[in-house]
Amino acid sequence: GRVMLELDKEEEALKFFLAAKDIYERTKDHKMLALIAEEVGMINRKQDLYDDALTNFREALTAYKQLKDSLSVISASLNIARVYLFKSEWDRCSLYYNNALEIAVQKNYLSEITILHELGILYRSMQNLSEAERYFLAAYEKETDEEKKYMECLSLGYLYMQMGQTENARKYLMMSANSSKAYTQISAYDCLYFLEKDIDNFEEAIVYHELADSITNAMEELNSRELIASLQKKYENEKLRNDNLQMKVRYTNFILWGTIAFLFVVACMCYYYYKNRNNKKKIAEIELQIQENEEEIERYQQEIEDIQISKDQVLNVHHIESRKTGGDAPNNLATLCGYCHKQYHKGTILLPKSVRRGNSFRDAAFMGIMRRTFYNRLKEQYPRVAMTNGYITKNTRI
Repeated sequence: GRVMLELDKEEEALKFFLAAKDIYERTKDHKMLALIAEEVGMINRKQDLYDDALTNFREALTAYKQLKDSLSVISASLNIARVYLFKSEWDRCSLYYNNALEIAVQKNYLSEITILHELGILYRSMQNLSEAERYFLAAYEKETDEEKKYMECLSLGYLYMQMGQTENARKYLMMSANSSKAYTQISAYDCLYFLEKDIDNFEEAIVYHELADSITNAMEELNSRELIASLQKKYENEKLRNDNLQMKVRYTNFILWGTIAFLFVVACMCYYYYKNRNNKKKIAEIELQIQENEEEIERYQQEIEDIQISKDQVLNVHHIESRKTGGDAPNNLATLCGYCHKQYHKGTILLPKSVRRGNSFRDAAFMGIMRRTFYNRLKEQYPRVAMTNGYITKNTRI
């Protein structure tokens, strides 16, 4: 808040002071609350809100009295008196100045000199010049700081000008002109100019006027240089801040676009990775299928070759039951090609269910042996008997 005040940002300073007040109200820190009240009062007084300023300063004064902080009581009393001075309420102003002066005298505080000086200003404003002289002289006598003593001399010189005491006025104004402070010198020479002019001492008046002008010109030149340097510094600070902001923006954009590019690259990599993995999986499946198909084709080709080879081989007689159990009877024999006969005995193929041992051919064999004898004997008895075959009689029946 105080930093904002020094930057002439009263509104922002007030915001921070009120925020601090909320914090210290919770902690019941009355000393800090009183200090904040004084700071807020300063802002209100600066903005000519005198009633609000008085409320703040009285709040601070009450807290200081409860804390028995006499030095802070003087500070708060002076602030209240100054507000009444701005409002031209002389009696109340005098009351608070005198209260502060009484404490300062009792405690032997250095602030006594300040109070005496401001009481002189009060009585000078009231046109009570003799009373103002008393306070200014008391402040001058008690002041030990040389530079501040020149300020008291300036106040006394101006007062004596108002009182018409030319010699005393010239004496104190000449003393104040010895100050090392340019503004004090300018004020002293201006007062001497008007003093000599009023008594028609124009030569001296011109000299003092030229001295005041020369110091004023030097101060203006110095202020101009300081202002230029300040503006240059401000420009450089603004430029530096702008450059930093641009760098920050560029860095932020770089990070943003870099992040986007990185995410895009990662997304592409993931896409191509999964796509590649799926393609590899499909390729593996296809290669496996191709391998299976090739094996199947090879098997079929081998079978075709074996069948082709088997067509060129002689036929073999196969015993349906082993020769040991079934013998060489016709109903125990089957005709196989050489390839199938070998594969059956290797166990790679099976015979169809229709290939099994049939009925015995004993009756047919008997008729084959006895047929001719039976036919000859029968013909002797029946000359008209003739020989025929089964397929002929079948055709005759059909």
